Amino acid sequence: RVGNLSVHSSRGNATGLRAADECTATPPGYYSSLGSVLPQPCGGSSLYCPGGEGEPREVHPGYESYTDLALTRSRRLSPIVLLSPTDELTRTSERPCPIGRECVSGRELQHCLLGHYCSNGTAFKCPAGTLGNSMSFSTASCGGPCPLGHFCPEASSAAEPCKEGTYGNATGLTAASECLHTPAGYFSAAGSPTPSKCGGSSL
Repeated sequence: RVGNLSVHSSRGNATGLRAADECTATPPGYYSSLGSVLPQPCGGSSLYCPGGEGEPREVHPGYESYTDLALTRSRRLSPIVLLSPTDELTRTSERPCPIGRECVSGRELQHCLLGHYCSNGTAFKCPAGTLGNSMSFSTASCGGPCPLGHFCPEASSAAEPCKEGTYGNATGLTAASECLHTPAGYFSAAGSPTPSKCGGSSL
């Protein structure tokens, strides 16, 4: 029978094999289960196969999978084995997600989401009182404190102005309730950092 001596991580792609050491080692990007005649592609982007194994490995959280062509240069691959850096079915390795990016299921997303920062390949909401107006933040400080005259709830991609009749004279406000009421004799337009005097006797 074909491949009747094949074990996990190797395959028997010829008839008449007499010993386990005549089975062919499974190449990077593929895996071979018990009794395999041909290696199987590793799978989607959430899996990777360094070669010589009986099942795919799962990509760790905060990592991305990729194809390391250097692994193939030192091995003789059969004609049926084709590896491409763009083929998600034959990934050979994993690596940490780039700084400021998010990786989900082994795939790198283009940018971190607005209102978020990405650390170790995982997205987190910008804390209340900070501004997340870019897609490349990598720390919890995000874009810095919410500006004067405004407040920033959690995961804010834009600062919200204190409403008319209130003002915000400090940075880092987290809610409208932290804006101060304008005192008698003064007025405050939306987004005011300080109240303004009312004006002459006619006002």
